[in-house]
Amino acid sequence: MLSSVQLVTETLDRRLRNTSSERWPLILAADEFTSLMRGELAAPLAALIERVAQAGRKVLVFALVSGQVWTAERTGGSALRDSLASCYVHRMKRRQANHLLQLGDELPETLTLATGHALLYRTSGELIEVTIPNTTAQDVARVGQLLASPQAYPRLTLLPKVGQKSTSDMPSVCQSDAQASLAYSAPASTEALRVAQLFQNGMDLAAIVVELRGVRSSEGKRYQVALSDVQALLRQGLRGAV
Repeated sequence: MLSSVQLVTETLDRRLRNTSSERWPLILAADEFTSLMRGELAAPLAALIERVAQAGRKVLVFALVSGQVWTAERTGGSALRDSLASCYVHRMKRRQANHLLQLGDELPETLTLATGHALLYRTSGELIEVTIPNTTAQDVARVGQLLASPQAYPRLTLLPKVGQKSTSDMPSVCQSDAQASLAYSAPASTEALRVAQLFQNGMDLAAIVVELRGVRSSEGKRYQVALSDVQALLRQGLRGAV
């Protein structure tokens, strides 16, 4: 877990310095967050989540934390807890839910929420009841297949640079297109599978280009050519790894 915190911290630093060409959404998911905040991870994890809350979202770095006891003592202080942009509250005692939401008497009863239902507190202050989909391993594998398709891939790379607004003419992809692209694909090469493995282990594309081609992002067109090559290998490798 500490290595994951360090990886996200380093990626956030690069993106905020605008030295990383990568704009893939990056999510730090910390399960049992309130328990982790009682151990050796407390200081680095709290510092990272505070930075993500303040500056991470503009460079597509996010934190997803889950826990059961949301008192200030168990969450690194009320300031850190209150910096969370939005919250899901599943079935729990109303008093515990109020530690997180701070809505007092305005908070509906949470102990009677049905299985799979939760309250979503938005950044706008709106509180709504939502249904959480039952996601299986097969669903996750299917999403991986769709993301590996050539039509879907531009969505993961043509994201705005720091300070730019999102473009309105992003390429679109429908499920039928993605399914058609997956009807047949040639076996992935050893190098493509290696690229996919490096990426799945947390290495960003800029680092993979250095690893495989020895070209750095400061080398202009030479880097762009190498990056395009590695992107093609990644697409092939992800299809072969599914």
